Amino acid sequence: MEFLDQEWVKIVGSILGIAVTVILRSLSQNLRGLLNTLKDRSKDMQFQNTLTHAIDVINSITVTMEHTIVPKLKEASKDGKLTQDEIEQIVAMTKSEIAKIIGPEKQSLLEDFLGDYELWVDTKVRATILKVANRTILTQ
Repeated sequence: MEFLDQEWVKIVGSILGIAVTVILRSLSQNLRGLLNTLKDRSKDMQFQNTLTHAIDVINSITVTMEHTIVPKLKEASKDGKLTQDEIEQIVAMTKSEIAKIIGPEKQSLLEDFLGDYELWVDTKVRATILKVANRTILTQ
């Protein structure tokens, strides 16, 4: 009888060992999945914060350029209107200022999520300039 009790203990011990291994493996996989999810959410939040910051910088710099550089260029021109070259100069200066403020690390993060960072900034700057110009025309 003692022999059977020892065999049952070995069998139960083996079953418990296997069960504990399966449970630990499952917990490990679930924990790994949870950590990956948290990592992804953290990166998404970082992207959202960076994107919001970038948009604020673009708006601020563009409006500043509209109020400082554009009037000087218009005064310097013969007819008071900007040429396409002058507009391109304003866009380039605006993008340069934005790049200084945003910095390469945030530019890289935006590039990861948005694809072509330069195209995105160029589009946002031109859209903001157009919006400011339209607002200026409407208030005159």
